[in-house]
Amino acid sequence: MNSLNQIIIEGSLVEDATEIGGIISFNIETVRNYKDAYGSVCVEKSNFNVIMYCDTSKFTKYLKKGKQVRIVGRLASSDTGVSIVAEHIDLRGYV
Repeated sequence: MNSLNQIIIEGSLVEDATEIGGIISFNIETVRNYKDAYGSVCVEKSNFNVIMYCDTSKFTKYLKKGKQVRIVGRLASSDTGVSIVAEHIDLRGYV
């Protein structure tokens, strides 16, 4: 039986993307606002490592700190932890 391993995530780049040997790596931050049981507004921030295997010259110039992106990909684990492997990326705010 096949299993499903897919993630869709949207956030802001924490820093400029880096490229090493045809692999682009960057971190994105997501922000979730909610109210707790007492009615106080809470902010939950999470950071995720993202890697892309692609023609790096097409993307690194757009993946700069603060830019909004939407990632469709899968989770992958390694010795350094869990990362998101991007299979599709939307550069938010670009036409």
